[in-house]
Amino acid sequence: MTTVWIAEKESAAQAIANTLAKLYGGTPRKGQYCIAVGEHVVTYARGHLYELAQAHDYNKDWKSWSLDPLPLIPKQFALFPRRDGNIRQQVSAVKDIVRRADNLVSAGDAAREGQLIVDNVIREAGRDPFASNVKRLWLSSMADKDIRNAIASMKPNADYGDLSDAATTRSHADWIHGINMSRCFTLLSQDAGGREVVRVGRVKTPTLGLVVSRDREIANFKPTDHFGVTVTFDHENGSFDANWNIPGDIVDQNGRLLDRSKAADVAERVKGARGKILTTESEKKSKAAPLPFNLSALQTEMSKRHGFSAQKTLDLAQGLYEKRAATYPRTDSRYLPDSIYRDERNDILSALGSLSSYSGFMENLNSRIRHAAWNDSKVSDHHAIVPTVFNPSDLDSLTDDEAVLFDVIARSFLGLFMPDQKWLAMTAIVEAADETFRATGRVPIDAGWTVLRGVTDSDDDEKKENDGALPDMHRNDRVTASKSELKAKQTEPPSPFTDGTLIHAMANAQNFVKDPAIRRQLKEVEGIGTEATRAGLIEELLKDGSFRKERGNGKAQWIRATQKGVDVIDAINKTAPSYTSVELTALWESRLSNIAAGKESMGDFMSDLAAALRTTISEAKSKGGVRVGAQTETLEGDGKPCPKCGEGTMRTRSTRDKRVFLGCDAWKRDDPNSCSHSEWPDSGSSRPGSKSGSTATHPKAGTACPKCGNGKLKLRHRKSDGKPFLSCDSWKPGSDDNCSYIENFETKSPARRSGGTRRSSAHSAPKKSGSWSPGRSRKRG
Repeated sequence: MTTVWIAEKESAAQAIANTLAKLYGGTPRKGQYCIAVGEHVVTYARGHLYELAQAHDYNKDWKSWSLDPLPLIPKQFALFPRRDGNIRQQVSAVKDIVRRADNLVSAGDAAREGQLIVDNVIREAGRDPFASNVKRLWLSSMADKDIRNAIASMKPNADYGDLSDAATTRSHADWIHGINMSRCFTLLSQDAGGREVVRVGRVKTPTLGLVVSRDREIANFKPTDHFGVTVTFDHENGSFDANWNIPGDIVDQNGRLLDRSKAADVAERVKGARGKILTTESEKKSKAAPLPFNLSALQTEMSKRHGFSAQKTLDLAQGLYEKRAATYPRTDSRYLPDSIYRDERNDILSALGSLSSYSGFMENLNSRIRHAAWNDSKVSDHHAIVPTVFNPSDLDSLTDDEAVLFDVIARSFLGLFMPDQKWLAMTAIVEAADETFRATGRVPIDAGWTVLRGVTDSDDDEKKENDGALPDMHRNDRVTASKSELKAKQTEPPSPFTDGTLIHAMANAQNFVKDPAIRRQLKEVEGIGTEATRAGLIEELLKDGSFRKERGNGKAQWIRATQKGVDVIDAINKTAPSYTSVELTALWESRLSNIAAGKESMGDFMSDLAAALRTTISEAKSKGGVRVGAQTETLEGDGKPCPKCGEGTMRTRSTRDKRVFLGCDAWKRDDPNSCSHSEWPDSGSSRPGSKSGSTATHPKAGTACPKCGNGKLKLRHRKSDGKPFLSCDSWKPGSDDNCSYIENFETKSPARRSGGTRRSSAHSAPKKSGSWSPGRSRKRG
């Protein structure tokens, strides 16, 4: 009987095949998109082999962009092979392999998305992914030992049916939300003179909102001057600095003294004054090594220390995983299971100790130390990222950047078995000139895990004492203020986001909301997006021009919103501000978690989503749009009253190919009775400021129509490209009795209208009849 194993990637398939060969004998033999090992065949996907059908695949009328049919909600979703590379060839081969299998094993990544990827492969091959002969291999590491353990503990794939439902719901809901909101806000933006496509996403848009909000906070920041006093006191055993304890009744709500004169008065009064020690305190303190990394923490660390983008860190971590040097990267946990402590820790430490980079630390290492990271109750699908039981020779294939990332992960793991960092924290309170002053000191005792250097910089961020010891002092000892200095300070704006700090903000989105219930939900689902998707979302926003990067203060570049990004947030905020906040994702993820736990149905979720979209679209249409993107340089005549209706104003508009024209702003996309008057520069010119405009003439203009003899020829311009033509002025839109005479300048030959409607280019710009098709782009909104 043939058992077919379906992995998510070729590298995973190879690792599984190697383990199967060791378990059951045989030599792995490569075939077309598969590896055969005796009666076992390991095939593989390439991430998602399938994607949801596009709008026009469900209804050909949905290819044109129009507000009328929104929201677009398919009665039943369909999957098509991905439209890139040789995916179709791979799909055909994998389908054939799966169809012929006696037993199936789903071996996708151990996460919601990995479950969906393989379930779709099985389903599209005409098999039931939850049949009794389908098992689930749940892998967190590609190391041989971990694959063996996972094979021994496989469960029926049906046990993961609710997880699959949650993944399917997420996929369908993101499609419906994205395509409807993108079309709605794009079309409304075009009504307001914009020409950009406004792409709206459940996680993408709130992420853009975080950056726009931060940039505005920086732009609107007004620095606040505040003051303090530092005094040098002389004691018989030495001198030390102390800071004035500012009384609470003279500071603002943030604990700052804004009145310079009060600080100046204290600085003057204390100079030369005698005082005494009120209290002294010495306390031994310690700090354990930081928890090992999840993906967000690793991306934050690599951005800060090496300037790596979030996507680069993810790609490198994936490479380490596929080369069996580190465990699964897309994890949200910073804890480790007892099984690794019990069965693998010594082997991992031994492998690391064989490398010259770490051998010098081994004598200070104690493998019996049990760090707080070892906690089964805080590990769910995946544990923190740590080295595997690797072969040192395996590391020879690492790229330079992979080696840098491996080093950070390795030192983090070694830190779990190093002693705590220890120091003596010293404090003294001094009284002088009727004021009190506080002095601090810090004396290292044991560097502990910090000898690894660079595992994290957070210890510096949290340091509360000044370096160096205070003199040996006791209560009531006498001191003299030999020097005093007024310290003028100024508040600083927040820093722009970097890849690392934006990833951290997304993972800790609860910090950006006030509602306690929403904060709790966001904390439970660990922010917006997932470990697997956050980096990609940042890259998408950079690619579509909503983000830009600029030089930062350190190694990491700053991420700033472009004008387009700002416009997108303003446009959506006008009607649906909840779509730019992190709260929508909190609600979605909470409900998706309920679906994964079998506590809620897909149907209820999708019904609620459809109802919300209908309400949002209706409100957006009634409120109108906000222009997204740079406005076209105005033509002469912009701002004049419309010569046709007399109520609207002529405004500069542009087509998708950036040809400009004047259009009446009284036109409404969904109102056929609104004014549709437009004026184009002659000869199709797109040069802003053209003075010819609607005053252009032609020798035949005003002459009798050669077809009907009743009307007169009128000079017009095609809305698709602005090119001029002559037509009979007796033609009226919607009339069954029309003269359809047209004469194009290029050919001098007549063209005919049919059915009483105007001909238009298949690639025309936003049409005032109410629909627009975005060229040949296959990307969904």
